This record gives sequence, structure tokens and C-alpha cells, in this order.
Amino acid sequence: MTTSKPSRATLETLLGLVDGTNWPDRVKMDVKSAVRTVGRLLGGELAEIEADVPSLRRRLESLSPESAGLTKGRWNNIRSLFGKALALAVDVIP
Repeated sequence: MTTSKPSRATLETLLGLVDGTNWPDRVKMDVKSAVRTVGRLLGGELAEIEADVPSLRRRLESLSPESAGLTKGRWNNIRSLFGKALALAVDVIP
């Protein structure tokens, strides 16, 4: 019998989890946009960035909204929406 390590959730996984919610379409669109924006700011493909909360928290704290060309208000909105997507992963993926 072989055992394999369960696959880890990625930012791409989050997009699918958002699609599976019963959230209004506008909320889904905004949350998915936030996930894609975070992926772009972290400089990687969504399928390659693990949805590991502690690691992502550290990486996001190292970014400044100004360096990303975002206002502080927009950055806060992105982080909040991204948090909604991450909460789905915590609830669904072991």
C-alpha cells in the first residue's frame, strides 16, 4: 500500500473554492480578483503559490501598497477579500 501526501491548496485552488460558494456573483468576482492580484504581487503563478496562511501573512506584510501602485484603501480591501478566500481553504482543505 502506498501513501501519498495530500496535495496542498494553492491560490488557484482558492478560485475554485470561491466558485463553489453561494455568494452573490459580484462578491465572487471581487474575491477572485483579490486572489489574482495577490498572486501577481507575490510574483508567481497561482498554481505555484501555496495557500499557507502563516507564510502568506509574512509575505503580504513585506509588501507596501505604494510599491504595488495601490492606495492604502484599495490594499486593505484586497487583503480583506483575500482573507475571505483563505477562510474557505481553512474550512475545506486539511
